[in-house]
Amino acid sequence: MLGSLESKLTAEVAEALTGRPAVLVVTAPLPLAVPAAGERSIRVSLEEMLPESNFETEPTRFSGAPPGVQTRRVVQLGFRARVHATACPQAQSTAEISHARQLLLEDLSLVVHALDAPTYRDGQDLAGSAPDPGYEVTAFHLSKGGIEPDLIENCVVGELEYEGTARIWPPGVSGEAGEIRLVDSVVEPLPIDLRATQRVVRAGGQTLVRVRVLSRLRRMDENATAGMRLAATVMGDLPPAERGTISSGIAAPDAAFRLHTVGDAPVEIAYTAPPGPVTRARTEFVAVHLAAPDGVPGVFLGSTPIRIVPGG
Repeated sequence: MLGSLESKLTAEVAEALTGRPAVLVVTAPLPLAVPAAGERSIRVSLEEMLPESNFETEPTRFSGAPPGVQTRRVVQLGFRARVHATACPQAQSTAEISHARQLLLEDLSLVVHALDAPTYRDGQDLAGSAPDPGYEVTAFHLSKGGIEPDLIENCVVGELEYEGTARIWPPGVSGEAGEIRLVDSVVEPLPIDLRATQRVVRAGGQTLVRVRVLSRLRRMDENATAGMRLAATVMGDLPPAERGTISSGIAAPDAAFRLHTVGDAPVEIAYTAPPGPVTRARTEFVAVHLAAPDGVPGVFLGSTPIRIVPGG
């Protein structure tokens, strides 16, 4: 996962400095001491993991081809990487210190140039060599860099800071994915025509809610797998057991809904107000959803208010 990414980044920095004399590229926490006189060291490290804002509804990735499709849960995060460079002059003289500084600036310049290629910025060249490396870099860029104006422990010190985003997952961990065999499209202009024959009823009173759908909620593909149905329910401020009820249609998997088949004529939903005493007027709503093939309520299509007033 991130350890593999750190090793990959170290290898890429080392490649950018191929042929440069007296320079050692290592992964943190090495080196444990400053370089010897006349030598330089480059330390590469991943130092921070950052929360990454994104709008993925489900962090899942797919691999393989049917029927062997695999899924895995991934985490998207930001990261900060650092390239820390140290150059110790051959001697503590003005000329040698200046020479060490020039060499260090050239080292850092070569790294900046190499890692600014488009294939690094989009993460392509930071891909792991293993079949399942446990990470995928999606963005990578230089955020800042610099070199210290003063010597630190008699050495010239500079660094580059990079930021990026990646998806990570445990290598070798995945699950089988189901296959979506058919996707149906449903067309219906909204809002639908939804109204009650009586919009004000007394306790225990009844009314019909008529739903007119211009397109009859027809599927775009004529090879329909099932007839279209509406799922209707009663919404209100009171607990479900104290609200009005719908007697038309058939029971849905969710007991709060009743299913109604869509045909050429308007769908009629029979609503009955709760029988209990009503001391003050209140409003309930008959809400209509498009039902999924298994009867579960899906997309909300609209609702109409019904006013319940005192009186028998």
